[in-house]
Amino acid sequence: MNKAWLKSTLELLLKLVLIGIAVYFIFSKLQSTEYHGVFTYTWHDPYIYLSVFFALWVANLLFDAIIWQVVNNFVETISLKRAFKTNFICYALAFITPANSGELAGRYVMLNQKGDRQKTVFLTFWSHFPRFITKFLLGGSALLLLAYYESKITLTYALLGILLISVVLITIYLSILKIQKWLNERNAGKWDISKYILNNRPILSEKITLLFLSIGKYLSYNLQFIGLLAMWNPEILGIELFLSVIVFYFITALIPTFAAADFIIKGALAIYIFDSSLASEAELINASFIIWIFNIALPALFGTGIILKTNLLHSIKMRFSRGNRYGL
Repeated sequence: MNKAWLKSTLELLLKLVLIGIAVYFIFSKLQSTEYHGVFTYTWHDPYIYLSVFFALWVANLLFDAIIWQVVNNFVETISLKRAFKTNFICYALAFITPANSGELAGRYVMLNQKGDRQKTVFLTFWSHFPRFITKFLLGGSALLLLAYYESKITLTYALLGILLISVVLITIYLSILKIQKWLNERNAGKWDISKYILNNRPILSEKITLLFLSIGKYLSYNLQFIGLLAMWNPEILGIELFLSVIVFYFITALIPTFAAADFIIKGALAIYIFDSSLASEAELINASFIIWIFNIALPALFGTGIILKTNLLHSIKMRFSRGNRYGL
């Protein structure tokens, strides 16, 4: 039996089991009367909260586009418009593929030069690695502060923990190229990876830029969730909610799932993680669903429109054909 096939099958089964457990958990916790009741709740200052929500939604997409623009500029300078287009295509392909694997196909065909396409994995890595560091940096720090807020640890331990997390993660982040070069040397004579990477990129300023953009993206995403909950119940606004949401999205980032079923996993975890004094099960489910609609489903729909309009599917099938040949 092919090991790769077995591994992919087990991963698929694991995700399906997790989704099944999440669905069961949601229905066991959520009474139908309570769920429908969320639509009768008072919406406090909806124009303000919804305006902030849409601004944060746009900011999240903008941060993501700038991140890819910076990364793509390692091999070829592109406009912000093209970065948006590339991302929307990747959202669409990731929506229908396991582990967001479709993103690689989208980024591959959108690179103009065949030589650059060999570096697709490297470029995609650098569009995600700063986000990975950000999630652990902010998530770990928020977890320690939340533990202090709930009187589980002292402020001294919380601050020392945050300092340790920051030093370790920033050191790894800034030293990753040295690790990369070391791996390349270890592979000498076995598998030449030099043509798949860029030894001199990103430079320090690019690393710092990508890290701050990733922090902005992570916070803009988190604040959308906070804004929705606050619109239904402004009294919950506070440091506990802010820290809880950051920890929540940090934990959900560690759970494997499908983009198409993302809100199911997040909704179930939200019910499990959040204290009932912060938000009801119905509010958490609805907030998770709205976040999924705007940040995953709609961008994927926009990307699908671009794919159909530009005949990108043919480009993906051809693999080595240039994206620009199809109006991309």
